[in-house]
Amino acid sequence: MKPLEISLNIMAKNKSDVFIICGERSGDLHGSQIVKKLLSEKPNLKIHCWGGDLMEKSWGYSFRKL
Repeated sequence: MKPLEISLNIMAKNKSDVFIICGERSGDLHGSQIVKKLLSEKPNLKIHCWGGDLMEKSWGYSFRKL
């Protein structure tokens, strides 16, 4: 299964509003800032991601560490 197919399946299964994938430290940093901003404006947004430690600490939704 290709990464895009995996991502779409996860979004559909979990009814995610947003799915973010970050494969390196700088992406993890930027992704965590995006998540914080999105949740500050819309707290009920359901976000899932594949990322690192910074994204994991940004919110309490499902998380898969790469």
